Amino acid sequence: DDFSCYGSDNPDQHSEIELLRQYGPQVDYELLVRLTSAFNDLRSMTDEGLLSYPYSTRELVQIVRHLQRFPSDNLAHVLRNVFDFVSFDQELHKTLSEVFERHG
Repeated sequence: DDFSCYGSDNPDQHSEIELLRQYGPQVDYELLVRLTSAFNDLRSMTDEGLLSYPYSTRELVQIVRHLQRFPSDNLAHVLRNVFDFVSFDQELHKTLSEVFERHG
C-alpha cells in the first residue's frame, strides 16, 4: 500500500547522539547525553503505560536544532517550545519536569 505504516525502534543512545551531533555540532556533548538519557526515560515510561505519547528522536532534533541556532537560549525555554502542549495537563507537565530535572 502507498499509505502503509511501519514502526521502527528508536536508535540506541550512542547512535542517537551521533545523529544529533549532525544537527547541532556546536551543542555540548554532555548536554546531548543528558537529553538522550531523559528521552530514554520518557520512552520507558511510555512502554510501561505511564505516558501515552511516544517521545521520539523528532523532538530531540527540534531541541538540538534550536540550541545550535540560538546557543544563548535557556534550555528550559527551548524545552517549553517543544513540550508546550503539556501545559494543559498539569500531571504530565509535572512528570516531564521531574524527568528532565533528574537528568540535569
